[in-house]
Amino acid sequence: MIQFNTPIFRFDSIIYLLHKSLIYLILFTPMSKPYKLAELIYKYNALEPYIDTETMETHHLKHHAGYVAGTNTILEKVNQGKDLHEVIEEITKLKAQFNQADYKLLLLMCGGHYNHSLYFKMMLPPSKKKAEELIDPSLLKMIEKQYKTLSNLIDLFATKALSVVGSGWIWLCLVDEEVSAEYGYETGTITGAVVDVTKKIEPTLVLVMTKNQESPMMYSKAYKPLLCMDVWKHAYYLKHKSQRKAYVYDFFKVVNWDFVSVIYREIRDGKKQIGVDYDGEVVFKDVAEESHQTF
Repeated sequence: MIQFNTPIFRFDSIIYLLHKSLIYLILFTPMSKPYKLAELIYKYNALEPYIDTETMETHHLKHHAGYVAGTNTILEKVNQGKDLHEVIEEITKLKAQFNQADYKLLLLMCGGHYNHSLYFKMMLPPSKKKAEELIDPSLLKMIEKQYKTLSNLIDLFATKALSVVGSGWIWLCLVDEEVSAEYGYETGTITGAVVDVTKKIEPTLVLVMTKNQESPMMYSKAYKPLLCMDVWKHAYYLKHKSQRKAYVYDFFKVVNWDFVSVIYREIRDGKKQIGVDYDGEVVFKDVAEESHQTF
């Protein structure tokens, strides 16, 4: 009769093997359910006259929906069971695991779904209140300390938007670690980032430009996004034509500063990170426990 305290059947060994099996299943099990396109929290004409109805309908129902479908297709193909936020943060580290075509699709589709999920939440029908009245006082203090006024920050957004060659995004991020970004001369967008993880700094705001559907978090977790703006032509061309600068200023007329402030309060202490769940809703996940709550 075999005893369970023999080396082969030691109870702790069985637990260890089960634990390893569970980790394997979590990391390599195909996506259990597809991502969905979340409904907007406002009507398609609600951002008029700054962002027109046709642009909103096309942008959400065609472009964003296309990225959602593409995300589901590529994640299923590469047998990727991690959630969208994990893909965004780890994709550049895992580049060697994918062929070039699949890697490009992961960047484009997963990045496109993630970025647009944040972008559409970051707009709201224009308020009668001044933006300064809607922004979290602590965040406003940071803005005024670094940029003197909110208007100066918006002007800098416009300058950065015009510097992006081709398609991309502009991000306002919070950082509390020493991070040095590398930018490409041809596109004006980030190509790499080096973080000194041993050097904590006073929380600081930075503007980051990314190409195509990339996100700053693809280059470093040190970047914590507070606000993002789509500068692809599909975001503005139907109304603003080639006037990207005019689009930037109109975008800031409909920024959802309440949401930006919520993001700031949730992530400023480094205990939470912003993600997108399977229903397309923006969530705040506990960094350690990986639980989440929906905004």
